[in-house]
Amino acid sequence: MRVTRTLAEVVLLAALLVAAGLIVANNRPVQPATPGAPAPPGASRDVPVDAGLAERVHALRAFLSSPPPPAPLRRNPFGFGTAAATAPRVGAGKADREVSTTSRPSMELAGIAEETGNGHPNRTAVISAAGQVIFAKEGDRVLSRFLVVRIAADAVHLKDEQGGVEFALVLK
Repeated sequence: MRVTRTLAEVVLLAALLVAAGLIVANNRPVQPATPGAPAPPGASRDVPVDAGLAERVHALRAFLSSPPPPAPLRRNPFGFGTAAATAPRVGAGKADREVSTTSRPSMELAGIAEETGNGHPNRTAVISAAGQVIFAKEGDRVLSRFLVVRIAADAVHLKDEQGGVEFALVLK
């Protein structure tokens, strides 16, 4: 054990010395290239000069001076209880929310089965919907309309393919 640690320390020290040597060897001031000017002697002509760099720097500074507003909270991390039936999309109107909630069949999460293989849980959601019991894994479709996005230990997250609304069924 001691030999391995000593060997690792020697390798790390050698890497640090090589890095320091490279820094010292390349310690010359960097001069910005002017478009159309000939390259200084000893400079490599293989490195392309980016002509659009100034525009991208200006666009980045403009973006950073007025960043977009933060996304609204979709859930309360301090609240407990069932998840909302629907999470409205950003920019969704009242009519969109009413259509998605009324047209969705009633579904209930009956249970979650979990099998641990290779240290990773492999979960199957048991969903009761439309008078039938459905076993679904992540990536499966439920009632040919809802995509199983994620299965947590106590909830299954589904995405409505018609409305694009994502919602969760919580285990009671």
